[in-house]
Amino acid sequence: MTRILLTGSGMVASALASEAHRRGHNVQALPHSEVDMRDLPLLRRRVTEFRPDWIVHTAALTKVDYCQENPREAVEVNTAATKTIVDLAQQLMARVLYFSTDYVFDGSQHLWYESSPTQPLNIYGASKLEGEIIVRKFFRGHVIRTSGVFGERLDGKTERNFFRAIASRYLETEGPISVVNDQHTAVSYAPHLANMTLQLMLEQQFPKIVHLTSKGFESWYGWAKLALESACLDSDRLVPVSCEKVSFRTPRPRNSRLTSEIPEVISLIALHPARQAVEQYFGKVLNELHEEAGIRE
Repeated sequence: MTRILLTGSGMVASALASEAHRRGHNVQALPHSEVDMRDLPLLRRRVTEFRPDWIVHTAALTKVDYCQENPREAVEVNTAATKTIVDLAQQLMARVLYFSTDYVFDGSQHLWYESSPTQPLNIYGASKLEGEIIVRKFFRGHVIRTSGVFGERLDGKTERNFFRAIASRYLETEGPISVVNDQHTAVSYAPHLANMTLQLMLEQQFPKIVHLTSKGFESWYGWAKLALESACLDSDRLVPVSCEKVSFRTPRPRNSRLTSEIPEVISLIALHPARQAVEQYFGKVLNELHEEAGIRE
């Protein structure tokens, strides 16, 4: 039985905690409600008390515009706390797994592999890349880059992701829904990430950097269209627009199709198709939103 400490309580941490418990591991979660990543003394105490074999570091400040406007806080949470995690792992002889992002890339290539050159366009991506560098220098440190995460949270809070946003807009409005069609990415169902991550953690030779997503690429418009059509809803309400017309406050990579050059990872991803996960999750969210609104179909 492996002792796994999870930082954070979002979609990835929730799925990892559930799957790790199911597999019989000893899991300790450090949700934000208990440990603020900027409270380094408390973070040190809680990690040391548990003495984990693995520290899986999912906690992060991920709101791109907020990071751009609050760079100091972004660095404190995404970089400085990561340095503390690595220092503690070194003292405790633990391994570190750090979840990073497609936003470490500038979007200028068609596909992004583990060995592709990094060049973030914004503070969020830069702060996560600095965290990557810290983890990669640690000989028991590993990085998973992922993108477009969706799935449930287990802490009682409502998750924040693209597909829930599309479902909410569809039900709460009657007009057109604008979605960018020139920003392409892979999406990642959190239970898929949890299953693949724990599978890799069993391997003796865990790669230093891994790209993990559910299988499939689309524009955000394409993903929205797939979700609506899977629920037999009117996808004609979707209006494809360019990034220029949306006028993002913070620059984002146009193309962040994460893929892998590692054979075992390619095989894992092939077993986790995005389409079925989107259909399953989107249907669940629609049912929840109908119930919240007092609508019975």
